[in-house]
Amino acid sequence: QGLNNSPPTEYAQAVCKTNGFDISYHRSRSLKGKELLKSDLILCMEPVHKRFIQIFFPWYEERVGLLGAWPDRETRKSSIEDPMGGSYKKYLKIFGIIKIHIERIIPLL
Repeated sequence: QGLNNSPPTEYAQAVCKTNGFDISYHRSRSLKGKELLKSDLILCMEPVHKRFIQIFFPWYEERVGLLGAWPDRETRKSSIEDPMGGSYKKYLKIFGIIKIHIERIIPLL
């Protein structure tokens, strides 16, 4: 679980800005059951994030999946590494991977 009320990293802001997104106003926040209640689908980057939700919010287990796999069966390749603490190049690579999966999933929703 990330730090509460933290701004995006410098690299995250730079990569997003390069791709037309201003995330400078965003702040991290703790996951709350009320937010999950409003969600039909919860997609996580890494299995550890998914497991956290399944352990602490088991009643939402059916709604949780991995961004890198959904709606298909998960494999070891389904995990998308969190770039936190990585280089600008790492953030850029992960942004590209996330974008590919979002574009793949949107038509399925």
